[in-house]
Amino acid sequence: MVHWSINDPFLFIEDSISYKRDIAVYESAQLDSPKGNTQTPAPGPGLGRNFFTLRVNPHPKVELDFNYNYFRQIPTFNPTLAGTGLLDKYLFQGFSAGGRVELWNQFWLSTILGRSNGTGDGKTSLNEMYGITWGRVPWMKLRADLHYARFNGSFGAGSYESFSVSRQVSDRLRIEVLLGQQNFASAITANTRSRFVTGTVETTLGPHYYLQGNFTTNRGDLSYDQGMFSIGYRFDSKRKGE
Repeated sequence: MVHWSINDPFLFIEDSISYKRDIAVYESAQLDSPKGNTQTPAPGPGLGRNFFTLRVNPHPKVELDFNYNYFRQIPTFNPTLAGTGLLDKYLFQGFSAGGRVELWNQFWLSTILGRSNGTGDGKTSLNEMYGITWGRVPWMKLRADLHYARFNGSFGAGSYESFSVSRQVSDRLRIEVLLGQQNFASAITANTRSRFVTGTVETTLGPHYYLQGNFTTNRGDLSYDQGMFSIGYRFDSKRKGE
């Protein structure tokens, strides 16, 4: 409600089905009727968002997943975006598929390849992601992740590299450090490169309270420092005697 008037009503549906650890299907959908703007007329009622994923484990060391994503929305009008195609009624629709293989004890290789496009795009966007995960680095009791991703679309192209290490010190304390770099080339922005470091600490106080804090420093065409701290309370639904 906005000023006691209905604003952007929608109907949301979510469902899933799975069998043991062999196969799982998940789908979510939203029906809506977004409002138009000076550049794009209202598309009318219909499917606004849809996400479908199928995950299959043909072998304990092999995981496969297939995803379809559809997103229809009309963002706030900005003259800068008028020539990019980002104001079309279909912002994103695409298909991706990937897999993960355990080559050695808790040593995984993964990849995701996808194609996506928006209405009016001059060409389809190609998306790639490759990753290496070591669930338990010998002698150091660390989890390590290395990821590389890149895309090439009608409004720009870029790449992303990241490396993270984390450790579950105890049942109550987890520490993680993430380092990364991203490059972006587009006519709609001057922020083309950045490098960042993020540190995260998570801990619990007693059976209910938890604390989480992280700090990020980013340097590049746009430089900033950002910190976050949160405290929460987890409810226990169990009753005494159960």
